Amino acid sequence: MICIANKNIYANTKFNVERKSMKIYDKLDISDIITTDSNNLKYSSSNKNIATIDENGIITTHGLGEFTITVSDEDSTDSCVFSSGYFVGIDVSSWNDTVDWAKVKSQGIDFAMIRAAFGWYDEVADADKEYDFQYDKQFLNNIRGATENNVSFGIYHYAYATNVEEAKMEAEYVLNAINNYGSEYKDSMTLPIAYDIED
Repeated sequence: MICIANKNIYANTKFNVERKSMKIYDKLDISDIITTDSNNLKYSSSNKNIATIDENGIITTHGLGEFTITVSDEDSTDSCVFSSGYFVGIDVSSWNDTVDWAKVKSQGIDFAMIRAAFGWYDEVADADKEYDFQYDKQFLNNIRGATENNVSFGIYHYAYATNVEEAKMEAEYVLNAINNYGSEYKDSMTLPIAYDIED
């Protein structure tokens, strides 16, 4: 006896990203971010107040928030988290060691803020140290990785200044970090320089 299955046993549908950001009132064809060999896809949105998806796989956002799109075929189901009206970013520094920028991109991270330096070089107090000892040790690796993986980035300086004069020295220090270590990639920077005041 021979049995013939009606469904495509090889069908497999998979999102190419883990998350995706959209603007409010934007549209996205789901085929732009999935791979599939199925002709029988079904779609659903976890929150139709924020976004809907029609029978052709076109997502339309309606409001601010987060939602999940689920795509099913004969043999598989996959989901992707979306944000509507805001973008998802990370900040990185030498505390994160070596960042896997290809993974950052595949996870749908929209942008990164990369630490360039912290504090400033005091010619008297720091005379026994190299001028660049407060440049972030992963700065060059991070701006190179973000550039090569098309992740939008800006940079930040971690502030220790307690007065205007010290703040001016920090501003000069971060510009020197960019020019000394990041000049090759500074034209790839699409976001501004941020001044991180925590202490």
